[in-house]
Amino acid sequence: MLPDRVGALTIKNKKLLLVSGHHAPFFWTPGGKINEKETHEVCLQRELREELGITIHSSTFYKTFIFTLQDHQKQTGHYYFITFKGKSTPSQEISRIYWFSRRNFISGKPAISEGLREQIIPQLIEDGFF
Repeated sequence: MLPDRVGALTIKNKKLLLVSGHHAPFFWTPGGKINEKETHEVCLQRELREELGITIHSSTFYKTFIFTLQDHQKQTGHYYFITFKGKSTPSQEISRIYWFSRRNFISGKPAISEGLREQIIPQLIEDGFF
């Protein structure tokens, strides 16, 4: 089992904020692996400051998902709806930001992580958030 991950869900105008790294073939939610003794909220604050240069204004827990990755390892992801202050600007390992719509989801473009495609976005749609 891989270390747990926290992910940020920011939806504006029915679009979900996603990020991608240098030469990565797909997009994913901002966030990252939780360091030892770090709470979910502290990890989200750190990751979003490092990746996008933003400060979280509010966060509300949404759901926990368990993913099976391509190498068959499992990873638990804890997802939070967030609002933030500041303008998001890619930094460190993040090179691109994309506001992903339901139309993008239906068309399959641009490519997104399997966890987003198979679990998170369908659950957001079912729950009426996306």
